[in-house]
Amino acid sequence: MIINLIYIGIVLIPFVVWPGMDTRVPKEIFGLGLALSSILIALYQGKIKRFQNYWLLIFLGFAYLSVLLAPSFKEFIMAHGVKVGNNLEVSLLSNRPLSKLWMFTSLAKITIYMLFIMVVASIDIDLRQTNRLIFLMALSGLLTALYVIIQQFKLDQVFHVVPPSVNPDLAFLDKPQIGGFMGQSTIVANFLAMTIPFCLYLRKHIWSIIIGIALCFTLSKVGIACGILGAFIYLMISRRKGCKVAALALIPIVFFTVIILNKTGKLPVNRLSVVRSVRNMEDFKAFMNEEANGRFAEWGRIWETFTSEYEKRLQTVTGFGAGSYEMFYPVIRKNRWGDAHNDTLEMTFNFGIAGILILFMAVKHRFKELMKIRNEQTGVLLCGLLTLYLCSLFSFPFKIPTTLFYGVVIIGLLHNNSIGGNHVKT
Repeated sequence: MIINLIYIGIVLIPFVVWPGMDTRVPKEIFGLGLALSSILIALYQGKIKRFQNYWLLIFLGFAYLSVLLAPSFKEFIMAHGVKVGNNLEVSLLSNRPLSKLWMFTSLAKITIYMLFIMVVASIDIDLRQTNRLIFLMALSGLLTALYVIIQQFKLDQVFHVVPPSVNPDLAFLDKPQIGGFMGQSTIVANFLAMTIPFCLYLRKHIWSIIIGIALCFTLSKVGIACGILGAFIYLMISRRKGCKVAALALIPIVFFTVIILNKTGKLPVNRLSVVRSVRNMEDFKAFMNEEANGRFAEWGRIWETFTSEYEKRLQTVTGFGAGSYEMFYPVIRKNRWGDAHNDTLEMTFNFGIAGILILFMAVKHRFKELMKIRNEQTGVLLCGLLTLYLCSLFSFPFKIPTTLFYGVVIIGLLHNNSIGGNHVKT
């Protein structure tokens, strides 16, 4: 039953939409619903086994502690509005801080997905079922890629580009008409990038090429670079014959493709000419910041806010509390950076250096165990997760319901002894 719910989630979450809603909302509702349903079924059936990665359990407890220690932001106070005639009278509800409400909402989501990881780690799953999961992930990537190609040629009959007044983010996108069923080209690019290693594992080379073409159509520098890196890493770690040769061949292919695209004017800007214009460190900094759409400068401001005192209390250890960045930071900085475009930095803002260190220890704990296994399944799952993490250093895939659900399932599988304990070679 649980494995069937996971199958359903893998297949449907990338494509769930609802008229009038932001594309993320129905996907989050559906993903959380499936995760919670799986947890409840596992509890009823007594299927949750002992979870070996105690560092993740420590982090869950720490996330609760971080909320308790977070400041009560004066910028967010609960209010109650009552219409009196033609006027609206607003009264404060005993100065109750709204911050605790959003923090516990975020904590509830973290708790659900953490328990879902434990459920996925506990289910009895064999080689065939795991391969089916990987196949469904790859298939979802292929279907998304085909739809992106349809959008590239302006044949989309479902979605349309809204005016920038409705979504100002469109002003920063090279391809606003592309987004699959996920809304934006940069978001769908991360999803496409993580599915390429799964296609290579399944020997679906045509699928890999189609996804790669769609990824190029998004013009997402982060997605394209991480997709290439993910494919290269998988080919290098694979024990299959010819994979390392293919990995090495990928380097000149990418190099000459960029040269050809640049010469034929297919790139949105003549990137190589811009690179040649860099003559000193100041030019380099300006070039990098422009290429990153202002990310680097904003990261500096985020770090400055994180390390400064708020209400005479240092937040560098325990953070500002779960979900605080997207609610608190844009208000005090008076900008639209509701996503830090760096999930690690945003997690540090929310949970402090202590929280990031705990997560690092959790990764180290499991990675150490997985290195003893070394089979094709663990290799491709690790590679898919690594590709997603590389994307997260310049984007926010762990805040997007589709890539978050996929990532959680992969983390759970990597903790499952049925996978980590077998040495089957494919």
